[in-house]
Amino acid sequence: MSRSLPIDLSVMLVSLFALLCRKAGLSSKYPYSVMLRGEPLWWTEPNGLIEEIGGFYTERLVMASSGEEAAASALRLVAREVQQFARNPSESPICIEVEKCSRLDGFIWWHGRGFTFWPKEGSAWWPPRTH
Repeated sequence: MSRSLPIDLSVMLVSLFALLCRKAGLSSKYPYSVMLRGEPLWWTEPNGLIEEIGGFYTERLVMASSGEEAAASALRLVAREVQQFARNPSESPICIEVEKCSRLDGFIWWHGRGFTFWPKEGSAWWPPRTH
């Protein structure tokens, strides 16, 4: 039995349009992969206590005219997403940094995104929760 994954049609069409514009010699945006790292990260444990768990890595695929624009766009996206689950105290804000920004030849964007979390040193926090 074949099971196909849903495709984000709007992103696929934008990517296809950008490719066609480049082939026609028009200026356009290019696909980029941006790897981000954030720490420290605090969140609510299953027992309701707020705890520092360490940090996270995540990747975002974005369309941009330059690497700088791609990095800024990915940082904005991830900062908004992290606000949904981060519980950092004001004296310990999350610092999100670009680890790597790579221009790609193209991509088809499947639904989904994720974070890879790591525990802070000496923490008994395990197994990781997924968001």
